[in-house]
Amino acid sequence: MNCPAHRGTVATCLATAAILAAGSSGAHATARAPLILTGHVTLLERPGTPKPIRLAAADLQRDLTKVFGIQPRIVTRRSAAGPVTILVGSEEHLPASMRPHGASAPESFSIAVRRAAWDPSVRAVVLTGPDVLGTIYAIYQFSQDYLGVDPMYYWTGSRPPRRTSIALPARLSRIFLPPRFKYRGFFINDEDLLTGWAPAPKAEHTGISLAVMNRIYETILRLKGNMVVPGTWIFPDDPRIRLAGERGLIVTQHHAMPLGVNVARWPAGVPYNFSTHPEILERAWRDAVAAYDPHQRILWEVGLRGLSDESYAAADPSVRG
Repeated sequence: MNCPAHRGTVATCLATAAILAAGSSGAHATARAPLILTGHVTLLERPGTPKPIRLAAADLQRDLTKVFGIQPRIVTRRSAAGPVTILVGSEEHLPASMRPHGASAPESFSIAVRRAAWDPSVRAVVLTGPDVLGTIYAIYQFSQDYLGVDPMYYWTGSRPPRRTSIALPARLSRIFLPPRFKYRGFFINDEDLLTGWAPAPKAEHTGISLAVMNRIYETILRLKGNMVVPGTWIFPDDPRIRLAGERGLIVTQHHAMPLGVNVARWPAGVPYNFSTHPEILERAWRDAVAAYDPHQRILWEVGLRGLSDESYAAADPSVRG
């Protein structure tokens, strides 16, 4: 800072320089200080955030409540975010200065501490990925690594330790590569134990309580899964399938349900034989595909089994060797 040669002006100039230096030093010190999370943290998501991310953010809100004993607010306006906030959202919707570098592959994700682009006085934990699933994985990884939440908590009964605050490194910046296997998930097969333990009320029109199915889907996502077989013999309009889509999961089918046809409910007296009546099976396959929500991500089962998971040869002796 250049000061003029006049005595009084020099004194004023030096005092101003000292104040600016002190302010700069304080800003640098704050930048180096750990970010302290408490129950007063806010969760920030943009308006229009996809539902699967919003549901994961609500799970994070619940996790934070378990740890701090205070339920943090979820806000959708930057002006409503507190001085310490958790920013949740896919990379394309983040300010450029807050985007990570190196998490560009599908289902990769990052966890970082950043200054808020809209207000330098706000410090943010940024949980993001290049897509919906990557962003969801960032949320749950943060909960596991920094809040101490067991991904299997619903089944183990474990609870994270109660804390008054959690310190995060000021320069926290972690990049997570996508999982090695493309498809990962649970096959809810022969679900007798679940239907007996958590039967769905009649109003839900399904076999297993949707509240329990929601926790199953949450567990899959916390374990970095992306796919589920929601049940053994179910139809395309089963609410369990809709719920899987709301959670952001890919749906696939039981190995005896080609293209989603529930062959355990095949009409009595109707031939199930591709050699003699291909038009009947082809129509059933087309109808089943059309019955699924067109927005649902599906990994189609194309194996051909017999009725109720018998060998196909039981219905079509011509294929026997």
